Amino acid sequence: MSGEEEVRSLDGPRFDRLAAYAHPDARGLGAQLVSDWMFWFFPFDDWFDGPVGEDPARVREVIDPMVRFVYGDAGALPLSAPPLVRAFAELCGRSRMGMGAGWQGRFAQDTATYLFSYVVEAQMRRHPGRTGLRTWSMWSRCGGARSVSGPPSRSEKPLKDGSSLSPSR
Repeated sequence: MSGEEEVRSLDGPRFDRLAAYAHPDARGLGAQLVSDWMFWFFPFDDWFDGPVGEDPARVREVIDPMVRFVYGDAGALPLSAPPLVRAFAELCGRSRMGMGAGWQGRFAQDTATYLFSYVVEAQMRRHPGRTGLRTWSMWSRCGGARSVSGPPSRSEKPLKDGSSLSPSR
């Protein structure tokens, strides 16, 4: 794909509208950040629908450095990392701006849980039937672009342009 066809393909899902629906009060950089996360989540999730997602060891190779990064190991994601992983690093950096320590801890924990759900899913694909329905259900709720921290509280600093993900009242 190239040119207009590629633009149409990327614009087709309308992640901007999904972000506006999920966070109707987000404005400015906050709205852009939500949209960018949505634009990242879906291709990232699709990445694991193929051969990578069927091999728990390959999934760990992708996920483990991302988890180390989200917990503060800035060197965990080299420049040679795949584009979706580099985009993750950039999104995390923008998401942390204005977050207090408590929110950063919650963001790291929720994001690590989300990422680790791909490892569990790969294990379940490799060994179907080893886990019960309850375990599968619990982990499937953590993945698939569904388990992320909410916006910083109203007491947190706004984004650079003065906008926030927090609802305006």
